[in-house]
Amino acid sequence: MEKKIYILSIILLLSMSSKSQTIITDRPDQTESSSTIEAGSIQIETGVLLEETGSSSKKSLYAPSTLFRIGLTNKIEFRIINQFEHAIYMGSAIAFTNVISGVNDLELGAKFQLLKKDEISTEIAFLSHIVIPTASQMFGNEKMGIINKLCVSHRS
Repeated sequence: MEKKIYILSIILLLSMSSKSQTIITDRPDQTESSSTIEAGSIQIETGVLLEETGSSSKKSLYAPSTLFRIGLTNKIEFRIINQFEHAIYMGSAIAFTNVISGVNDLELGAKFQLLKKDEISTEIAFLSHIVIPTASQMFGNEKMGIINKLCVSHRS
């Protein structure tokens, strides 16, 4: 029985056609590219971020930090960002450590490709997010907000 499953798996693997494409990532809270994804595509990017402020006694671990990108057209993508944060507060004594976990505010947005031509090697996109106060008081701003970025890249 195991031999039949093994042979069937190999046949299925060899008969599959694969499509390869280059992806350009927008790692949440790390970098934003000037490219949009193709129309009808969905791209999910996730990662881990460790944040420590020099003078603060707070360390934060964002895991997972997730970005959903949905291609509406070849020049417009819809974006959803959310993060789960583990905050560690450390006092002056080692005995005083408090760990709090929760979800950060939800961000909804879009990226608009403003310039992308084969003749020139510069790309420009406008990125905008609305921050919706969905988090608890410990992890959110309790107010609506807007994040706007102009993303520019140049290939040499």
